[in-house]
Amino acid sequence: MKRLYLIQYKVKEATKISERIKSLGGWMHYFEGSWIIESTLTAKEIYEKISIDYEKEWILIMELNKGNYWGVMPKEAWEWLGKR
Repeated sequence: MKRLYLIQYKVKEATKISERIKSLGGWMHYFEGSWIIESTLTAKEIYEKISIDYEKEWILIMELNKGNYWGVMPKEAWEWLGKR
């Protein structure tokens, strides 16, 4: 079953981690250091895939409750979330 996850990080160099996140499947990225992805993996499995070379940097992966969210973002961001 696919679930939505919020990934947030504070790393010195984000090129590798960004590419790894993109490779996991559907994703949305509108805020620096924050992604929302759609995956069948667990939070731990996602961490293990993206954290190589970043073990001492800050990374948070949290499953999202799509039933309770609010904010201001571009229209295409809301459309992406609405399709999940």
